[in-house]
Amino acid sequence: MKRKLFVIALAAVSVCVMMSCGSKDGSKEKADAEQVAEEVGENEEADAEADDNANAEEEIVAMINDIFDDSDIEYTTNDEGYQEAVIDLTTQFGSKKLCDLVEQVRKIDADKDKTEQFIADWNWMLRCFDQGGVEDISVANVDGNKAKVEYWVCNSGMRELYTLALVKEDGQWRVDDVLIMGGQHGSKVKEMKEYIEANQ
Repeated sequence: MKRKLFVIALAAVSVCVMMSCGSKDGSKEKADAEQVAEEVGENEEADAEADDNANAEEEIVAMINDIFDDSDIEYTTNDEGYQEAVIDLTTQFGSKKLCDLVEQVRKIDADKDKTEQFIADWNWMLRCFDQGGVEDISVANVDGNKAKVEYWVCNSGMRELYTLALVKEDGQWRVDDVLIMGGQHGSKVKEMKEYIEANQ
């Protein structure tokens, strides 16, 4: 902030000096002053964007940590209690789109035998098998209300990469899709959409 004020003050002094020492009609000085003002404005915009990105990164890292802090669920494949618990986490941290897809899948599965239901692997939001937690959270591609976040989790002694697509809704960052899970590329949103379409 102090640097911004200094730059603005310097620009103002420069304009005054140019006006006092310049041409009679002041046209050159006016043009120079406009250029200085434009450069100051561009610098301020760049600084503001950098501040916004830094704030977004802090918010996203905090959200990922919150997901893992709130996740005290022990992983048991196809266990109903586990499935319900992780769906609760999805509702808490997922985007409207992701939550809507999960709800559509649940309605389809309500009329199916367990062996025919859509089984979503929600490891991306759990303290994994050996409770290793989340490490090396890295935020990238912050663009307005969209971003991506990468992190590593410890899974049975192995470090695995995860990448989530995020969206900002109602002032809060939300998980919009899972793009890489355990190093494997894909899209949980795409999987659910295909499942829904196949069962309509």
